Amino acid sequence: IGKTLDGIIVTWNGGATRMFGYTKEEMIGRSIADLFAPGNRVELPVLLEKLKRGETIADYDSIWIKKDGTNADVEFSISPIHAAEKGLVVGSSLVGRDISERKKSDKIKRESYKWYHDFFTFSQDAVIITSKEGSLIDFNDVAMELFGYDKREEINNVSVFSFYEKPE
Repeated sequence: IGKTLDGIIVTWNGGATRMFGYTKEEMIGRSIADLFAPGNRVELPVLLEKLKRGETIADYDSIWIKKDGTNADVEFSISPIHAAEKGLVVGSSLVGRDISERKKSDKIKRESYKWYHDFFTFSQDAVIITSKEGSLIDFNDVAMELFGYDKREEINNVSVFSFYEKPE
C-alpha cells in the first residue's frame, strides 16, 4: 500500500484486496486510518510523524478492519519514499500481513502452558513425566517428596523403573 505523508492511499495491490476485501477503486484516495480499528487510530499520527522524519517502522502490530467488518491482526512495516533530492520524504510504502491465525495459535499455546503449569505445580498428586524409555523428564514437588528426594538434581538421572519393586 502506497501512501502520502498525510496517510492518503495512492496505490493498492491485489494482496491488499485479498487481505482486506476492498478493491483498488474503493481505497485509492481514502485515508489509511479507515483501515485501523477505532481504538487504534490514535497510533496513526505518531507513525506518520516518524515517516515524515524519514524513519522506517518495522514489524508493527495493530488491529485493522476488513471490508466485512471483522478484525484482522496485522503486522506491517512502513518505509519512507524519498524524492531525488536527498532527505526529502514524499510518501511511504506499507507492506503488511494478516497475523490473526498466528495470534490465535499463540493464545492457545499460552493457555495450554498455563493449564499444564498450574496442574503440574498445584496438583496434590505426584506428577511424573517420562520418556518412552523411562527416563524422567519432569516431576513436581509432590513426586520428589513421595519418593524421598530433597533436591531436583538428585532425581535428574533416575529411571522411572527404579520406583517399582523388583519381584523376588
